[in-house]
Amino acid sequence: MNINLSRASQVLAILFLAAVSALAADHNDIFLLTSTNDATGNQVLVFKLNAAGPASLNFVSALPTGGNGGASGNAGAVQFRDSFGAVVNYGSNNFTRLVRDAHSIRVSGTIALAPDCVQPVSVALKDHRAFVLGSNCAESHSCLLEA
Repeated sequence: MNINLSRASQVLAILFLAAVSALAADHNDIFLLTSTNDATGNQVLVFKLNAAGPASLNFVSALPTGGNGGASGNAGAVQFRDSFGAVVNYGSNNFTRLVRDAHSIRVSGTIALAPDCVQPVSVALKDHRAFVLGSNCAESHSCLLEA
């Protein structure tokens, strides 16, 4: 009798953990982001991974960055780390902060580069800091949101 009770408890514990995992997975959608790098109005295109059945990407939204793109080649960098991200705006000499919530990505303002730092082409993120590489400079900025 004790063995059956023990097994039943283990099965219930496993079912509980599976349910918690399923709920947690529901709150952690997988997104793919890319920059349009449009010279007249840069945008971040957001796609959501649909993992049910054959994997596919569903378009979610186009987020205006508030800046202009315009670089050629491989420019238009978008980076994400944990719940914050950034995209460079080559033609506006700034970068845009991005924030991830459970089921969405949103724009959270822009940060200007120093006046003598122009044409950002790359961004890297570490511990709520953005490291931006311009055509003639490199800068570090805090990406913490103002209260």
